[in-house]
This record gives sequence, C-alpha cells and structure tokens, in this order.
Amino acid sequence: MATHLMVFVASNDLINYFGQELERILNLKFAPVGESPEIYYRFTGENWWLEIGTHTFINDRDLDFENFSYLIEIGAYNVRSLEECSAVIEYYARYIFDELRALNKYRLMLTYGVQIKLDEFAPIDPSSDPI
Repeated sequence: MATHLMVFVASNDLINYFGQELERILNLKFAPVGESPEIYYRFTGENWWLEIGTHTFINDRDLDFENFSYLIEIGAYNVRSLEECSAVIEYYARYIFDELRALNKYRLMLTYGVQIKLDEFAPIDPSSDPI
C-alpha cells in the first residue's frame, strides 16, 4: 500500500520555470514554500497533496537518483482507509507521470518511496530516424 509516491524529473530548467510548466499542464496553482530548503512549491487538493523540490538522494541499485534534478512527491489525506489512500496516491502520481511523459521533454522515474522503481521514461529525440 502506497503512503506516498515520487516522480523524479531530470530537467535543466530552473525550478521556477519547471514549476510554471507543471502548473500549466496540470491546471493547478502551486503555493511557494519557504520553510524548507528542498521544497519549493506545494499544492493541496481535496484529498491529496503534492510537493515539488530538489532532493539529496544518492544512487541505490537501479535507482539512479543523482541523474534527476527535481522530485514531485504525492500523498493523500482525509481518506477513510489505507486502500483508499493508496488508490488516490496512485491515481495522481500516474496522472502526473503520464502528463510529463506526453511532453516528451523530461527523463522520468516513478518510485514507491525510495525503494522500488515503478516506471521510467526517457524522451525520444524526434529528429532521430529509427530506420
């Protein structure tokens, strides 16, 4: 059961530009966060939340955290059960991952905490010819 999921994003954009793009594609409005050196933006919905920031994780097995500049952490609250919590988190994490993947701009990694890789994506160069 997921208590929170993470989407790691490789980007050369400054975090404020990345945050603006994420607001646009998700149609959300983020609040700036000042109390944490690693968390820059937060969104709180009816029963879920997300935080966008940087991280200090080091590579571990097949989890190459050091290649990702940003972290989007997704969690839930005000839910009746652990099953509902997990379903809410998985829905929004997958939605965010899929919306970013559709841009074909960022390398992505979706994880359960920092232990299990659930999915990953590497952008395809449209100029390459797959003969």
